[in-house]
Amino acid sequence: MRELLAHHLEQGGYRVLVAEDAVVAGRYVLETPPDLMILDMEMPYMNGIDFLRLLRDDPTVPKFPVLALSAYGHYEDVVSLLGSRFLSKPIQVDAFLKAVRTALVNRP
Repeated sequence: MRELLAHHLEQGGYRVLVAEDAVVAGRYVLETPPDLMILDMEMPYMNGIDFLRLLRDDPTVPKFPVLALSAYGHYEDVVSLLGSRFLSKPIQVDAFLKAVRTALVNRP
């Protein structure tokens, strides 16, 4: 799924870094904060909610938009409370790319 979404983003002209787990994603964020993060709620080593809380609670991490993805709708309210947008799987490519554009235009 992450490779497919990365492909669609790259086709849209975006530069993409793909992280296979929370450890790699955290390293990327600390090295070079992204303009936008696409975050799966179910990932190795740490779930997306815990990862998002760490990002939002760390004053050294600049604020950037996060699009959270999951097939489980119960994450939607928590993701919203953490200041991020939730997209339900399966992902519709057009809606996904529109959400990316909107998040980048409205980023903090």
